Amino acid sequence: MKKCNVTPKYKDVGGMIIDNMDKLKGRELDHKHVREIMTMAIVKHGFPFKYVEYKWIRELLSYLNLDVKHVSRNTSISDLWKFHLEMKEKLKHEMHQFHNRICLTSNCWTACTQERYICLTTHFIDNNWKLNSKILTFCKMEPPHTSHDLAIKCLNV
Repeated sequence: MKKCNVTPKYKDVGGMIIDNMDKLKGRELDHKHVREIMTMAIVKHGFPFKYVEYKWIRELLSYLNLDVKHVSRNTSISDLWKFHLEMKEKLKHEMHQFHNRICLTSNCWTACTQERYICLTTHFIDNNWKLNSKILTFCKMEPPHTSHDLAIKCLNV
């Protein structure tokens, strides 16, 4: 103390720990934003719905913030469905704005399990002259497989 000219702020270690805990506390957690990030991780990386229930993912989230609210796979499915509907409306609005033509293409194939699928895709050029390709529908195709049935199936989905 004789060599140190600065008076210590804390007389005991307990006061110092309490103050540092307040300073180390993270920002307020936005649970809605956490769910959006988890949804985007599932979409972008092709994770299974159960991803949100993985032990080490939950451990990581709890380590980063003790206030995190963990969600179930059913909640993540619900979040993904809401995200899908939002993107569908956004695409409808986006395509409605363009006064240009669109092109529809379909692709049919048979999986290794002998199940048949069809995908309907739209192609259009936006106002910035960028080519866009968006999947409109993707579904399992039940027999019969005539061209008339394919058109009806795609347009009804």
